[in-house]
Amino acid sequence: MRKQSVITNEQGFIFPYICFLAAVILIVVTASLSLYQNHLQLTRLQTERIKIETLLQMGSVEFNQFIMDENSMMQDHGQITYDYPYGQVKVLYTIVNGEVVAEYQASTNQSGKYIIRSKIKQKS
Repeated sequence: MRKQSVITNEQGFIFPYICFLAAVILIVVTASLSLYQNHLQLTRLQTERIKIETLLQMGSVEFNQFIMDENSMMQDHGQITYDYPYGQVKVLYTIVNGEVVAEYQASTNQSGKYIIRSKIKQKS
């Protein structure tokens, strides 16, 4: 009698290996998709952070220009809003003990928000 081939053997030798291999492939694909989604979210958050930092820089420069131009006519406190293509910066300022204390509130169009406070300069 001829010996049966491993493939046509009815004792189920190949099936456990194929199941194991399919499970490993499924786990690898699932992990790769999860990593890809995490990288997309990380990239989106980093881009948002860069936009917020840029907004804060532009708002700070523009407010410092305002202080230089309007120093003698500044009120003791006030609010200025600057609109930019991808966000808005609101500057709340107060003059305390001769120093201008400013609070910058930057918000992007994608709802990212950040607040920073700083002392700007001595009022002359």
